Amino acid sequence: MESLSDAQFPTEAELSDARLAANRANARRSTGPRTPEGRARSSANSFKHGLTARKVHLAAADKDDYEAHTAALLAELRPSGVIELSIAQIISDAYWRLSRVRSIEEIMHTLAPPDPIPAPEPFDPRAPYRPEPIDPRTIAVESPYPPTPPPDPDLLDAARAWLQKPNAFANIALYEGRLQRQIKLQTEELLRLRRERQLNLERRFSDATDHHRFCRMKSLPFNPADLGFVFSKEDFERARLLELRRHEVSRAKKLGFNLAEYEKLPVPNAA
Repeated sequence: MESLSDAQFPTEAELSDARLAANRANARRSTGPRTPEGRARSSANSFKHGLTARKVHLAAADKDDYEAHTAALLAELRPSGVIELSIAQIISDAYWRLSRVRSIEEIMHTLAPPDPIPAPEPFDPRAPYRPEPIDPRTIAVESPYPPTPPPDPDLLDAARAWLQKPNAFANIALYEGRLQRQIKLQTEELLRLRRERQLNLERRFSDATDHHRFCRMKSLPFNPADLGFVFSKEDFERARLLELRRHEVSRAKKLGFNLAEYEKLPVPNAA
């Protein structure tokens, strides 16, 4: 068979140049993920447990639960305005993370290796007979309760990620305490803003009532924020109705809460 000469093969330098050119061509053709779904997957490639992420990490199955949780908590906190709404959202997300971290911690306890069973003492024929204590972990007991459902895969992955770090249980306890402090501080700030808003409403209610009557007289829209008030139109409407109810209760009290006498009185006009 005729042998091939070395001249028929590319040199090492030619191979390197060809490989470099191919790599550059591949890089030009590769533009990364193009769809929103692909970009979302790419941005989540480094996701570990999601507890310290800037955004709340949601699996597809958790989306409805998260939205229901947020809606219920915002309805209870009743924020008014952008600042209060932002604080209420922080509180809602912190509560969501707190419930998640507690679930992860429970799974971590099930994944952590159990304490080793102590080795039996060496047999001594001269020692008096003593029955060996029975380790309950070596006894298979049939539980009367239904089997525990498997943990959520997303939480299971997060628990495994935590266990890969040193001092996992101490660190997750610290993070849990940090969330609790965040909830406490943000709730106090929300209550402070609400008290301040209520005081401003009480101080300037009479002035706002005059503006409301003026706008109604001129058939103009009434928006307290446009007139320099720090409370919303909804706050003013609640305060106006509450003031009207106070007058009604006061009049009914003077009549001994006698319905027949109370209905003889003219209906008071709203502000």
